[in-house]
Amino acid sequence: MKYTILFIFCLICSSSKFVAQQHDTYELKPKTEAWITGATLPLTGLSIVLDKKLKPLTSEQIALLDAEDVNAIDKSTTDRFNLKVAHRSDWTLNSSIGSGFISNFIAPAIYPTEAGYGKQMTTLGIIWLETNLVNYTLTELSKTIVKRSRPYLYGNGAPEELKLKVDSRKSFFSGHTSFTAANSFYIANIITGHQKYNQWNPVIWGVASLPPLLVAIQRVRAGKHFPTDVAVGYLVGAACGILIPKLHETDPLMIKGSNGTKKMQVPFFSLKMIF
Repeated sequence: MKYTILFIFCLICSSSKFVAQQHDTYELKPKTEAWITGATLPLTGLSIVLDKKLKPLTSEQIALLDAEDVNAIDKSTTDRFNLKVAHRSDWTLNSSIGSGFISNFIAPAIYPTEAGYGKQMTTLGIIWLETNLVNYTLTELSKTIVKRSRPYLYGNGAPEELKLKVDSRKSFFSGHTSFTAANSFYIANIITGHQKYNQWNPVIWGVASLPPLLVAIQRVRAGKHFPTDVAVGYLVGAACGILIPKLHETDPLMIKGSNGTKKMQVPFFSLKMIF
């Protein structure tokens, strides 16, 4: 994961010369923040309440689980458990979240704007927090409502004490995958948002799609999730990582003049192509 993020930022440094950005690419908007926090926080509270009410399955209930009741797509992945792979997926997840956090300090240094380093860093930090808050709420709410049994409950590979935990009923959907996708696509979003006319942008998006794919494979191999769990987690996380920053983007073709009015900005990269 660290090599993936390192590669992304190498692309930034090598390609940022093609973009002349001086306007504020991202900004906090009172109405946007009010809608995001106003809609998310009550649902976050609801997910916490539902989580406290969720009870683990008993040994008798676990014994009644039948792999034949699982849908055709997921059936082949029952009776899996690999603790080493599960630990690797934890490392991939933590690396992704850490990289997303660190990007809020690196991006303002590489793409200075009119707002200044401190304000831009704060803006990105709040957007990053909102991205992860929305993803957390959607993930936890789904887990506590659906209460899907994890794949390892259908086999004999996992220890009994693990099976009897509440977490064994939180298979849908994969939080590891959703958080990795949210942070990975968040990084790609703020990079490409600052250099909209860069020829490397498709490559950056392609690289960003790999970490969540890796953690999705790891979670299925570990017996923690079914393929449908990680697929939905990937989509939800990617949506959060893309849509939340997009809601905070300013018009890339408009900049504020000295008198406070807005005027058109012609991208340097488009001029380079013309001449």
